[in-house]
Order: sequence, then C-alpha cells, then structure tokens
Amino acid sequence: MQTCGVYTVQSALGNGAWLALGPDGVPVALKTAPPDAGARWLAGAELAAGLPPHPHIVPVAAHGLCDGVAYVATPYVQGQTLAARLGTGTVAPAQALVWAMELLDALAHVHANGIVHRDVKPSNLMVDQHGRLLLVDFGLACRPGAMPAHGTPGYMAPEQMRGKVDARSDLYAAGVVLYRMLAGRLPFAGTAFEAMQQALRGLAPPLPPALPWLAPPARAALDRVLAQALSADPAARFGSAAAMRAVLHNSSLF
Repeated sequence: MQTCGVYTVQSALGNGAWLALGPDGVPVALKTAPPDAGARWLAGAELAAGLPPHPHIVPVAAHGLCDGVAYVATPYVQGQTLAARLGTGTVAPAQALVWAMELLDALAHVHANGIVHRDVKPSNLMVDQHGRLLLVDFGLACRPGAMPAHGTPGYMAPEQMRGKVDARSDLYAAGVVLYRMLAGRLPFAGTAFEAMQQALRGLAPPLPPALPWLAPPARAALDRVLAQALSADPAARFGSAAAMRAVLHNSSLF
C-alpha cells in the first residue's frame, strides 16, 4: 500500500497499521479493518468520530474506504501499547492504579456519549511519551443493547459473550486490565475457550496471589474492587466508570 485516500503510507507499524502522512505532512496512524469486518468497523469509527475531545482518548481523524477496504486514521502517538509494556512483566503498583484511573476517565467520557467500546484490552491502550494512558481502536464500538458476540476472549464480560452489552461490560474489561497489570496474568487460567467457559458459568475469578507490596488493608481494598468489577452479574458491578474510579481513588491503595 502506497497511498490511501489523502494519506501517503510511510512504513508498517504492525497489526494492520501503518505510519502515514496527511496532505499537510502531519503523521497519522492508518489502520485497516480485519477481513469481513468493514461495515461493522466503519460503524464504530463513525461513533468514535462524534466523540468530543478527551485527553485520554485518541480521536478518529478520518475514516472511509481505500481500494474497498475500510480504514481509520488517527493522530500518530509516540509510545507503545500497554500490551507491549506488559510483555516485559507486571507494572509498578502505583503506576497500574494511575493508568486504571486514566482508563476509567476515558470510559466515563465514552459512556456519557452513549457508546460502549466493547474491546478494552492492553493492545487497545497506548502509553504515550509522557506516560499517559490513551484509549484507541473503536472498531467494535456500539450503542448499548443486543449485539453480536464480538470481542476479545479473556476480556469479554459474560453478557457480552451472550450478545448483550452496556457500559458495565467495559468496566468488566477494565477490571481484567487492572488485574493483568498487577498479577501479570489474566484472571482465568487455561485457553481462551476455557476462560470464556469459566466466565459464562459465573465462576468467581481467583484474585491475584499474595502481593508483598500491599499492606493488609490495601490488599482487602484491591480484592473488593476486583471482585466487584469482575462479577459475572452486571448488576453487581460498579454502576459507572466514575464510581469505580472514585473507589480506587478513595481506597487505601494510595
């Protein structure tokens, strides 16, 4: 691919994304839709394009078709995905909590505009050159309600696997991300299929093993936050991203 619409491709970034230049010479990240996902992907991009600006969300600059393939262009972010960062191990506890609250800030903004991201996971979170966490990739974004069971195994809430989502589905995924940052693994063990089956059966995920950096009161606070966020019953989770953020901020974890 040499050009896509008004963009001139410079180099591959990986995972179906390219570094490209707009007509003004400003770099963008250009990402193309997976096979057979173009219409759904563009619908999500349309929702994201209507979001008011937020400091922890990478906006959609343009979207459309390029040689029949759906694409989305976003400002290029210097940094790395949280997935790449986690490839080197766990995250320092204080940093993990800051990033979790930045993610919840972003989700509160998304939900306030009537959108469910539906694919919150480390590879859809960027850590920029200033150390801020940014939410990206709205390819599965939708309005709350009955939807096909799309998402990423291990991060999908049980109701999402059954074809229904709302803001609380994203909070489940945010809980998984926090667990992953602190424990160095996903809540459920086994293959992706086995993890999904455990979640669908409503089995409570085991909480992280003993974390020596946590004093007992802080450990108890973390256990409560994760247990509530990862509840199989949406009604038992936090009522909003803001509520989950407030509990984290006001807990003895800081």
